[in-house]
Amino acid sequence: MKKSCDAYANIKSASALLYAVAANYSKQQKWNDCIILNQRENICESIIANLFWIKDERLFTPALTEGCVDGVMRSYLIDQIGTITETPCRPDDLLQADEVFLTNAIRGIRWVQSIESIHYQNTISKQLHQQLIQPLF
Repeated sequence: MKKSCDAYANIKSASALLYAVAANYSKQQKWNDCIILNQRENICESIIANLFWIKDERLFTPALTEGCVDGVMRSYLIDQIGTITETPCRPDDLLQADEVFLTNAIRGIRWVQSIESIHYQNTISKQLHQQLIQPLF
């Protein structure tokens, strides 16, 4: 299943079936989470979180026009950091990234250790967590 990029895509409950199917598949594969693709074959988010990646010390996240949920933590980081580029995310962007992390209002920032055979650093995502998330708790 692919997520649509329509007017309702940014509302989590509008895609409940897609998330349920993806969560079931993720569980069958014994994964912690699963990446969601949109109708354009771009990555828009994970099952339970917004996605960010870092390349050459620059931060990126999929734009809302890509169908990702307009998450509270996503908006908070964009407001606080101010230099996050919102852009389409191709699978190769993640495979070539230096770091990848997920965000949601409950867990804050979660570093992604690996995707496929690629292992990621957590230097900047760890700093962001310490500077922006820990003070909230």
